[in-house]
Amino acid sequence: MEPRRDSVRLEKLLSPSFTIIGAGSTSDNPVTDRALYLCNALRFSWPRREVRVLEVQLLGDVAVVRCVWRGEAPPPSDVIPIPVPEGGAFEFLLTDVWVRRDEEWQVVARHSSIPSTGR
Repeated sequence: MEPRRDSVRLEKLLSPSFTIIGAGSTSDNPVTDRALYLCNALRFSWPRREVRVLEVQLLGDVAVVRCVWRGEAPPPSDVIPIPVPEGGAFEFLLTDVWVRRDEEWQVVARHSSIPSTGR
């Protein structure tokens, strides 16, 4: 799929109040907001990821989704400051909180682990 079209799809999936805490976060700057996340999604080359859902907990119009994202190329080093060998595998653990509004699901919060490498 063309990157521009993917960004339109991503914008629809992210709630206006979307935040992420995780890889690249620090105690001084723990939260990234929707605007920065979307900017980085367009700015950097992100490898294709495999997603394995571990658990979905449905609580009315809220879902907590725990999953693993795995890729075969290094994440951009200036977004995620970890050493990944060129062409190396990486894996994130993610927890997303999704909310259904007007029959549409959007992610409002994400927490991700620091990627493991060298599989």
